[in-house]
Amino acid sequence: MFEAIDDAVGERDPEAGRAAVWPRPGTDARGKLTGGAGRLHALERLSLRGVLPEGFDMSFLELSTIGRARFAGLLVMPDVHAHPDALEAALARARAEGLFLLQLGELVDRGPSSSMAVALMREAMAEGVATFLIGNHEHKLAVLVGTGQFGTPGRVDTRDELEDYGDGLLAWYVERIKHGPLWARAPKLVAAHAAFHPEMLAPQPSISEDLRIRAMFGMRVSAPGKRRPTRSREWVDDIPRNVQVIVGHDVVSNTTPVTERGRRGGTATMLDTGGWREDGRWSSMTLTWSEVGL
Repeated sequence: MFEAIDDAVGERDPEAGRAAVWPRPGTDARGKLTGGAGRLHALERLSLRGVLPEGFDMSFLELSTIGRARFAGLLVMPDVHAHPDALEAALARARAEGLFLLQLGELVDRGPSSSMAVALMREAMAEGVATFLIGNHEHKLAVLVGTGQFGTPGRVDTRDELEDYGDGLLAWYVERIKHGPLWARAPKLVAAHAAFHPEMLAPQPSISEDLRIRAMFGMRVSAPGKRRPTRSREWVDDIPRNVQVIVGHDVVSNTTPVTERGRRGGTATMLDTGGWREDGRWSSMTLTWSEVGL
């Protein structure tokens, strides 16, 4: 079930970042190349290989470990991008309805206050009512802190803001990123920041570089005549029947979440409707335990 949380959120920051809306030129509605064969691009590999600081041992979350006697189900929220008012509204709703808040990553960057968004999440996690998954913005910030790479001006500003907040907030966030979950799963559900990988459903998953790339960065293809790679949702075809995948990362629609069915019969819901953008809205999704197979 999809819901808007716009009514509980204040006016958007007009300077918030923007994301492209599908489809892009040269691709079909899912980002599969048209007019010529594409190839999976190595850009995401370059962003991981050789730059993960020592101590990164990312994990995953078994949703069966969440107390079902305490919570009636899940409230899933996509990218926050430094908008603490939206996160606060989602947390208020989750508490009021007895739901556990699962946030899909990208707590920071682009919005008015990365530090307040992270501080709110830390407080909610201490209370045991929420958690967040690791997205590419989390990964790049942790790498910046650990190695100095990915030091774009905006990311440096985020690092400095979290450090200036004090109370060990930056150190807590980086430590959580290094050991935090890349995806969450139940028998009928996988939630990740960017995309699904079949290994996410394995009895004892191997957290390979390919899986980490897929979870945090998604999939890209090289388009004929294009200098830069294009995001693709061909991974939807990897989802098995009776499994629903929920991701953020891509703003496929700025009005309502989009659900697609893949060739194997599974579905993917792109939940991010760009509430952090001037032209977007905030969306969320509620799921009962029975709906996710628990």
